[in-house]
Amino acid sequence: MNDYQDQSNSSNGNSKRIYYIALIGILLLINGLLFYSNYKMKRDNTMQVDSLQTEKASLQAEYNTMLQELENYKTQNSTLDSTLAGTQGMIEQQKAKIEQLLRGSGTSRKELEQTKALMASLRTNVDEYKLQIEALTAANQDLTNKNSGLQQDIGKQRDTIKTLATDKEVLSTEKQQLQTEKEGLTSEKEALTQDKTQLTQKVSRANSVIRAANITAQAVKLRKNGKEVSVKSNKRADEFKVCFDIVPNAAARPGDKEIMARIINPKGEVLAVQELGGGIFTNEATGESMQYTQKAMVDYTGDAGQACVNCKHNAEFMDGKYKVELYNEGYYIGGGQVTLK
Repeated sequence: MNDYQDQSNSSNGNSKRIYYIALIGILLLINGLLFYSNYKMKRDNTMQVDSLQTEKASLQAEYNTMLQELENYKTQNSTLDSTLAGTQGMIEQQKAKIEQLLRGSGTSRKELEQTKALMASLRTNVDEYKLQIEALTAANQDLTNKNSGLQQDIGKQRDTIKTLATDKEVLSTEKQQLQTEKEGLTSEKEALTQDKTQLTQKVSRANSVIRAANITAQAVKLRKNGKEVSVKSNKRADEFKVCFDIVPNAAARPGDKEIMARIINPKGEVLAVQELGGGIFTNEATGESMQYTQKAMVDYTGDAGQACVNCKHNAEFMDGKYKVELYNEGYYIGGGQVTLK
């Protein structure tokens, strides 16, 4: 009996041990299944997050490309942007929403789907914006071409008017030229007549001047009694005295004749002091204005005679050779020279 009871207790103990072992095994299996399920869930979540991040990066890149494309169109067509304000406003609103979603730190399938929807709408609006710009550009080019054609037509009309005006002006100019030529011929005839008259008068004056011969020039010193003494020293000389013989000229009328005497020093300078009788006259042969040292009136009777001109100076004479020239009526009639030491 006791043996049976011990055997029974031993059998029950073994059954419990098997039950516990089985229970532990089941618990271990369940734990393993839970661990695997949790691991798979984490892996799936990680893969899903990576996939969402990849899609988000792709959407960001597509968005950046779209922005650049839009910016290029805006830059190329800046003159047309003002006519597309409505479309631009809508695009700006969509850009703001997309940028807000893309800047978010979290990433969910719902947000990505919302971003994709906004991107698709933005693409539609951008394409519409591009089509509007292209249409406006084409219309603008058409207007430019028409305007260019009008400008060409206006230019042709202006050229025609200008040609007609030029023809009219040419005819008027030719008429004026003929009139001017006629007046010029008349003036030329009058000028030739006047020149002939002046030349005749000039020749007559040139032929009517008195002639001078045997011209002598000497330096003189004035004594206190008024007597003139010829000297050779420049330091002793007070003035020059120029004397000449008057040669009769049948063409010259008798009367007072004005003689201009020019004394030219060794440096080539004309001794001409206005206070002492110097001045300026015109050389009729050249038309040149010339200085003279002294002038004197000579009484020409029509016969041969002699005359002198005293030339004063207010400074000491330098030594060297002095040149003497005589003029009547502005014409050269003779000359000479004197040397002082």
